[in-house]
Amino acid sequence: MFSGGRRACGVRVSRLRGGGGFGYTGGIMSDICGNSGSHSMRFVLLRAAILFGFFFALASGLWSGCRVAEKPRTQERKPSAAHEEGLAALKTRSDGANKLLVQGKYAQAEMEWRAIISAYQRILGPEHPDTLMSRYNLASALRAQRKHDETVRELRAVLAIQERVLRPEHPAKMGIHNSLASTLQAQGKHAEAEREYRAALAIRARVFGPEDPGTMGIRSSLAYALQAQGKYGEAEREFRAVLAIRARVFGPEHPGTLAIRGNLASTLQAQGKHAEAERELRAVLASRERVLAPEHPLVLTSCYNLAQCLKAQNKKAEALIFARRELEGRRKVLGEEHPYTKLARMQHDELEKSLKAK
Repeated sequence: MFSGGRRACGVRVSRLRGGGGFGYTGGIMSDICGNSGSHSMRFVLLRAAILFGFFFALASGLWSGCRVAEKPRTQERKPSAAHEEGLAALKTRSDGANKLLVQGKYAQAEMEWRAIISAYQRILGPEHPDTLMSRYNLASALRAQRKHDETVRELRAVLAIQERVLRPEHPAKMGIHNSLASTLQAQGKHAEAEREYRAALAIRARVFGPEDPGTMGIRSSLAYALQAQGKYGEAEREFRAVLAIRARVFGPEHPGTLAIRGNLASTLQAQGKHAEAERELRAVLASRERVLAPEHPLVLTSCYNLAQCLKAQNKKAEALIFARRELEGRRKVLGEEHPYTKLARMQHDELEKSLKAK
């Protein structure tokens, strides 16, 4: 988001970045490898990753660059003295709309942004940066309500204006491409999402370089889009590239590095490279055990993943050890009726039954 929205969106992103940025959130999704019982969990977490990714894109869109780095190539309408007071009121109203977003009052925020956009278009014109900022914020309110078609239309309209008034590699376009990609991915349009991620990545990498956290985040998102299309070889190459950079920049035990390593394991597992996936998952679990509590959710997730991977290799006795460990931790932390506990119990019981049948 922008202006007042930049601070508001920062509240959301701070939670996301606490684990290492955008790539880390996505890592929870594909940290789950294997089949039996994992698909529903993976779908829920993928949806969460996409939504967080959208707000990350809003926060990192660098729309302010539209104001300081380059003036639009069209003539902006200069407000008259009579309009100055109205613009000040609109700024206050925009801050209020952003607060509504933070409070989760998305329908009210949508109505506010539509009214604000109408006023800005009348006073400043449809191509003024403040008008476009407000349309981008409207898109965030629509996206939060899962009005995906409307979100896509709004973002494409803003992007079309940007194409006319900004230079081809302007940073502001990166945020639009990234937000558009995450929304398309939420709709299951992974091929279209891939194209938008590639466009965002091309701009981000040129402006900030390959080792920038935002660049790595978009590259991770691209890998998820490739994985969703069954392009596992391409996804593996992207995850390996991001992993190498993250390990060098942040260290091998940084939460974001470990999450990407888990994502790589998921991609390897999908290709039937179970032994390689097992090595990655054991390394992730060992690192998490060194820095986290035994019953930390990420440690338990690693146990689940490793159990799934071992089961895929018919190492059921060892898989049961990790499945039991996860189940005991979930029961203690979450209780018997939590969905994650039920999923852990399902895996544990299947393995136990299979071993007893021998």
